[in-house]
Amino acid sequence: MLADLLKLSSTMFAFSTLCFSQRPASFGIKAGVPITDAFTTRSLFGETDYSASKRYVAGAMVELRLPFHLAIEADGLYRPVNLTTHLADSRFGIDRTFSDDFKTWEFPVLAKYRFASTAFTPYVEAGPSFRALEGGASFQSRYGATLGAGVEARLSVLRIAPEFRFTHWGNDIGAVGYTLIDSSKRNQVEFLVGITF
Repeated sequence: MLADLLKLSSTMFAFSTLCFSQRPASFGIKAGVPITDAFTTRSLFGETDYSASKRYVAGAMVELRLPFHLAIEADGLYRPVNLTTHLADSRFGIDRTFSDDFKTWEFPVLAKYRFASTAFTPYVEAGPSFRALEGGASFQSRYGATLGAGVEARLSVLRIAPEFRFTHWGNDIGAVGYTLIDSSKRNQVEFLVGITF
């Protein structure tokens, strides 16, 4: 009887240790830089619109681990974007530049597959992305699809994962803001690094 009780206790302890060591949910931060501009460079009638800088991307992430090397990751990423307009008309002596920064938030929800469970684990991810936009940039699409690939490295209790992401956004909603020639880039590439605990 005592032997059976000890055996059951040791089995339960081993099972609980395994469950907690796998941690089904992890939280962390993700940051990086856009490789592509937010807006397409356009020129029309002496006016040129373009992105003056790519800025940065930063936010929080949560991941739910599933069986068979699968996981679901959701991010909330803040990305400031810039739209600069240059007006030039030598006939009227006009040469002026206007520049505005806008706040955008991106919310990708991605299915992730890890190819192995080693110290350096390659993975791929895919899923929908959603975007919240500030006033002057509100004509940008709010929906897109994201693909990504990276490598996750374990460092003690941390997991560090550099990756490249490609997002294809839908069509712009309409020209609200500067002029009718403003247009966002539908294809967006970012380099990001995630750190989870």
